[in-house]
Amino acid sequence: MAWKQVQKPKDKGGVGVLNLRVQNDALLLKQLHKFYMKSDIPWCNLIWSKYYQHKVPHASREMGSFWWKDILRLNTIYRGIARCVIGNGATVTFWDDLWANEILSSKYPRIHSFAKDHNISVQKIMQIDDISEIFNLPLSDQALSELMDLQNDVQQINFDGSSEDAWTFIWGNSQYTSNRFYKLAFRNSQTPQTFKWLWKSKCTP
Repeated sequence: MAWKQVQKPKDKGGVGVLNLRVQNDALLLKQLHKFYMKSDIPWCNLIWSKYYQHKVPHASREMGSFWWKDILRLNTIYRGIARCVIGNGATVTFWDDLWANEILSSKYPRIHSFAKDHNISVQKIMQIDDISEIFNLPLSDQALSELMDLQNDVQQINFDGSSEDAWTFIWGNSQYTSNRFYKLAFRNSQTPQTFKWLWKSKCTP
């Protein structure tokens, strides 16, 4: 418990010693952000073309080097702090990622249970003429009712097949910095105002 307190930032009542586990994740997430944004750098282009031409990375089996697998495993953290702004829909799953107002598997659990592919991308959904093709038929009455609502939601998607997906973060913009993520990890820590006064105080000779 004492070491956890020491690792908190000074304004949270700690000593300000870096939590290396959180800091390491924060730095690796910077690489993952470049990947999901399809930055025009050699290693991003290579991994996309080699492994994920028609797949959503976090919805596919692990592929590539140990280095890359370790980075991609951080996708659950990344998707927890980021929301996808749909472009071509290639980097985001239709059911389990936050790209609409709600996660669709939670909003429509009955029709979701009839889906043939729970990891289907938004891109593939938008290329289908009849959305009922992605479900196992026949549907229950409750699932059919949800399907009608789902179709209305899909029709309202501003789908631009020519641009790449973009990811925005809960701090309000699409710029990722390791410093912001590190601070985010301690945002719920409560500390008495006295600690802030102590760290701001200065001793004179």
